[in-house]
Amino acid sequence: MTLDLSAVELELVERVRTGESLELSSRDDREIRADVIRSLVRGLDPRDPAVTVDVDLRGVVVDGAVVVGRLDLDHVRSEVPLVLNGCEVPDGLSAQGAHLPFVELMATRFGHRDLALSAVDLPYVHLEEYLAMDGCSAVSTREVGTVVLAGARIGGWVGLTGATVDNAHGPAINASDLVVGGGMSLDDLEATGASQVGTICLLAATVAGGLTLNRAVLRCADGPVVNANHLRVTQLCHMNSAQMRGGGELGTVRLIGAHISGELSLAKARLRNADGPALCAELVEVTQDVGLDDLVAKGSVDAGLVRMMGARIGGLLVARGRVELMNSRGPALELDDIRVEQHMQLEGLIARGAGRRGTVRMLGATVDGRLSLADSDVVNASGPALRADHLDVGQGIDLKGLRASGAGERGAVNLTGASARGSVVARLRRESAARRQVILTNDSGPALVAENLSVGGDLILDGLSATGGSMDAAVNLAAAHVGRRVMLSPGHVHNTWPGGAHFNVDGLTYSSLDPGVDTETWLNEMATDARDYAAQPYRQLAATHQAAGHDGDVLRTLIAQRKHQLASVDMPQRERFWGWFTYYTLGFGYRPWLALVWLLVTAALAVGLTLTLADSGLVRPSAGGAAAESCSRTEQVLVAVDTTLPLVTTGASDRCVTTTSAAGDALNVIGLVAQLLGWGFATLFAAGFTSAVRKT
Repeated sequence: MTLDLSAVELELVERVRTGESLELSSRDDREIRADVIRSLVRGLDPRDPAVTVDVDLRGVVVDGAVVVGRLDLDHVRSEVPLVLNGCEVPDGLSAQGAHLPFVELMATRFGHRDLALSAVDLPYVHLEEYLAMDGCSAVSTREVGTVVLAGARIGGWVGLTGATVDNAHGPAINASDLVVGGGMSLDDLEATGASQVGTICLLAATVAGGLTLNRAVLRCADGPVVNANHLRVTQLCHMNSAQMRGGGELGTVRLIGAHISGELSLAKARLRNADGPALCAELVEVTQDVGLDDLVAKGSVDAGLVRMMGARIGGLLVARGRVELMNSRGPALELDDIRVEQHMQLEGLIARGAGRRGTVRMLGATVDGRLSLADSDVVNASGPALRADHLDVGQGIDLKGLRASGAGERGAVNLTGASARGSVVARLRRESAARRQVILTNDSGPALVAENLSVGGDLILDGLSATGGSMDAAVNLAAAHVGRRVMLSPGHVHNTWPGGAHFNVDGLTYSSLDPGVDTETWLNEMATDARDYAAQPYRQLAATHQAAGHDGDVLRTLIAQRKHQLASVDMPQRERFWGWFTYYTLGFGYRPWLALVWLLVTAALAVGLTLTLADSGLVRPSAGGAAAESCSRTEQVLVAVDTTLPLVTTGASDRCVTTTSAAGDALNVIGLVAQLLGWGFATLFAAGFTSAVRKT
C-alpha cells in the first residue's frame, strides 16, 4: 500500500537515511502516521513498499511526535532500531513476537484513546540490546496488562525508571516469563493495577543482572503489587524506600520460590495490606544478605504478615533501625525452617501480633552465625510474643534489651528444644541499664519457657526481669543443658499465680554458677514451690559446689534437699518423723557433731537435776553403821557424768548412792533416762561420723 506523505513524514524518511533525530517537540506539525514508522522500521519506503530504504544503523529516531494510529510491529523482524522519545502514541504500540535491535520509548505517553488495548504490547518480543521506557506513561483497562512483556527476550537491560503505568482492570506491567540479560530498573515507578495477577507481574521471570524498584509507588486494591514467584535474579534485588499497598490474601509482595544470586533489600520500604500478608517470601533463596532495615509492614491476616518460611539466605538477615511489623490477627514475622548462613540481626524490631501461633516465629530455624533480638519490642495479647522452638544457632543468642509481652501457657518467649553453641545473653546494657533491661511479661502463663534448651557457652540471665502468671514457674529451664556458667537474677523474677514458683530448674545441668548469687538464694528458689520436689536440681548444685571445692555449700545443699523432700513428698508419718528426728540430731547425717551437742546437753541437764535433788536423794554411806553423809558437789556432778556419758567412769557412783526417798527414786529415773539418751546420742554420733568420713 502506497502512502502520500506529509512534509513531516518526508523529512522523517530523509532523517532515517542520515541517522539524524527528527525533533518535533517545539513544532506545530508533529503528527506522523503509525504506518509510516512501521514501513521505515521494516526498511521499506512508505511511498512504495516495493522499494527499500537505506536506513542508518541508528534507526528511526523521533523526538516529540504524535503518532497517529496504533503502531503495529507484530512479528516484524528487522535490524532497524526504534527510538520514540517524548512522543505521544494515543493508540499504543504492539510488537508481539517482533525481533528488533532495541526499542527506546523515553518519556513517551501511550494508550490514552483505546483503553481496551494494551498500551505497550510486547509479548514474546526479541530485542538484541535493550528496552528503555524511562519516564513514560501508559494506561489501559485490558485484563492482560497495560505494558505487556510476557515471554519477552531482551539481551540487555530494561528501564522503566520514573514511569507511570495504570490499569483499572488488570496488571500495570505483565512480565511473566520475561528474560532480561542486563538488569531491570523500575526505580521511582508509579503503577496502579487491579488484578490478582499483580500490579507488576514477574512470575518465573529471569533477570541476568540487578532488579530495582527503589522508591517505587505501587498500588493494587485486590491483589499483590509485585507478584514475582519463582523469579530468578543473578545480582541484587532492591525495593528500598518503596511504597506498596496491596489487597487480599495473596499478599502485597510475593517472592515465593524466588532465587536471588545477590542481595535482597527492602530497607525503608512501606508495605500495606488491609486484609492479607505484606510479604510472602516462602522458600526464597538469596545467596547474599537480606536487608529489612527500617521496614514498615502493616496488615491484618491470620497467617503471617512477613513470611519467609523455608527461606535460604547465604549471608546476613538484617532488620535494624525502626522496623515495624503490625498484624492485628496473626503473626507479624514468620521465619519457620529458615536457614541463615551468617548472622540474623533483628535489632530494634517493633512487632505486634495476635493468636496462639505467636508474634515472631522461628520454629526449626537454623542460624549458622549469631542471633540478635537486642532492643526489640514484641507484643501479643493472645499468645506468645516469640516462638523459637527447636531453633538451632551456630553461635550465641543476644537478647539484651528485649521486651516481650505474651499470653498463655506457651510463654511470652518460648525456646523449647532450642540450641545455641555459643552463649545466650539477656543482661543489662552498660550504657543505659534502665532502658536496656530484658523485660518478659505474661499474666496468664510463663514469662520464659526454655525446656530442653541446649547452650554450649554461658546462660546469662542476670539482666532478666520476668513476671509470669503460671501454676508451674515464671521461668522454665527444665532439662536445659548449659555447657559453662549459669547467671540468674532471682530477685527480678516474679510469679503472680498463688503458690507458683519463680524457676523450674528440674533437669537443668551446668558447669558453674554466678558467684554473685549465694547458695542460700539458690536454695530458697528451689524450695519456693513446695508442691513439686525434684532431687536433680539439688544434686546438680551440690556437684557444682563440690567441683569448686566448696564443701560447706555442698552440705547445705544436700540438707536443703532432704528438708524439701520431707516437706513436700507424700510418705508415712513414721518415716517423716524419723527424717525430721535425724535432721535435728544429725543434720541428716551431714552434721554428726549435732549428736555430740545433744549428748553434752543431756549431760548438762543430768548434772543440773542431780544437783537439785542430791541433798536428799544422794548420800555417801559410812562404815560401821554410822550415819550416811551427804556427797560433795563435785561428787554429785561426777555421778551425773558417770551416768550420762558412755565409757566414762570417775568412781563417784561407787561412793555415792541414791536414798530410798522420793528424791532418790527420781534420781534413779533421771539416771536411767540420761544413760539411755547418752548411749543413743553417742551411737548416733559414731554412726554419723563414720558415714561422713566414708562420704568424704
